[in-house]
Amino acid sequence: MPYLTNAEILSIFGELSKIPRGYESFFNHVDDNVHWEITGQNALSGVWRSKAEFLDKVWLPIIKLIADPGPIFEIACPDSITRNEEAETVLLDEKYRQEALAILPNDPLERPEMGPDYPLIPFDPAYKRFLNEFYLRMNEHEKYSQCFTPDATVIMGEREACGREEIYALRKALWNPTKHCTHRLKQVFPYGPNSNVAMVHGTLDCVFKDGSAKTVDWAARCHFVMLDRVFLSRYQIYIAGDAAGRPKSRL
Repeated sequence: MPYLTNAEILSIFGELSKIPRGYESFFNHVDDNVHWEITGQNALSGVWRSKAEFLDKVWLPIIKLIADPGPIFEIACPDSITRNEEAETVLLDEKYRQEALAILPNDPLERPEMGPDYPLIPFDPAYKRFLNEFYLRMNEHEKYSQCFTPDATVIMGEREACGREEIYALRKALWNPTKHCTHRLKQVFPYGPNSNVAMVHGTLDCVFKDGSAKTVDWAARCHFVMLDRVFLSRYQIYIAGDAAGRPKSRL
């Protein structure tokens, strides 16, 4: 399979941005079964097995962020398209913010302004994307349980769930007293360069069915595995202070 250089890719998309409906025309002429790959340590890197998958997972999120897709390729010049960490961070944070705005209540106080902090060591961009999406969808129990491998383990205090069915049941029970909850992912600490294990830290804002509300700090140990996509094989949650001892706040 022939590969295009970064310079050739930039040239193609640069010209397409000048043509009305140029991007649409381009994709209409691409075979449905073409494999797509964005290489390097950047927020958009990955492999997609079809045009439909690439459009759904990469292209549509990009054009939702900015009116004209062209600027993404202007930000990343040929020599830095896979190494411009500042541009990658901006794009990932904006994607996180936009996704949050799309699914959270219309209360400005509940809207994350940017993505989490990461140390300056190599960490798989696929894990970053997974974490952002994982914590934005914590109220969707079925989708939450599908983020784990079939034999995954989730631990919270003295409670332990093994396998997706038990994880789903535990999640539903924990969320039962709540009206809605918002996770804010603040920091991610990989165990080392290119590690597939990380500690994460954030806050949790909960509004309960009885009308009360509470904000607590939490941390979790995440063990990632890459199959056809990223999953968690082990996830241990820690709630700060005395919140873990109160049934309605054991989240």
